[in-house]
Amino acid sequence: MAGELILGIDLGGTKSAAVLGTREGEVRYRASAPTPAGGGPDAVVSLLIRLARETLKGAAGGEVIGVGISAGAPAD
Repeated sequence: MAGELILGIDLGGTKSAAVLGTREGEVRYRASAPTPAGGGPDAVVSLLIRLARETLKGAAGGEVIGVGISAGAPAD
């Protein structure tokens, strides 16, 4: 899976996800998990890091050239 890849992370109120894809929109790998309701911001950040690391396993020789993060609400 060589080539240029983009990592996307979505922080949701009930579910968070990460996806690794190409510039052309081809999804190479994805992961998701429930967003922690307790544990504060540290628990959420830990989840996002875990999902990103899991997703990056799909890079296999490719180069991540960008990262995008979405959150459907204001963040503090």
